[in-house]
Amino acid sequence: MIFYPPSTSDKTPIEIALQIDSDGMTTASKLYAFLELNPSNFASWCRRNITRNKFATENEDYIVFVVSNENFKLGGRPKTDYKLTSEFAKKLSMTGNTEKHEQARDYFIACEQGLKVATTKLQERDDDIQALAQNVNTLV
Repeated sequence: MIFYPPSTSDKTPIEIALQIDSDGMTTASKLYAFLELNPSNFASWCRRNITRNKFATENEDYIVFVVSNENFKLGGRPKTDYKLTSEFAKKLSMTGNTEKHEQARDYFIACEQGLKVATTKLQERDDDIQALAQNVNTLV
């Protein structure tokens, strides 16, 4: 499990880890680095998981852009990267077989379990309030 220091940010721990910006976006290269995947497979990973993803829509889930890097200045090819929505990046963070993918899945499972506990407590409070309201009504 990943442990994060307390934050005053309005971002969740996974959004901080994925470097989600103020527009709710990150890049494929940041996600790829978070997942600790082999840098030499970035382009094929992007094709397989982003552009050929039947559940992803260009200009909704991701936006293609070109980065002029040092290799390009030296006569190499520019690097293609992708702006990813927070939701799409989170989905991709869970789909794989690395330790980081597993940590992301564990995080979302823990969030769901926490939500279940919070929902139960809220329901118990609501039941208490309803009982109190009935008691007040019988006194009036």
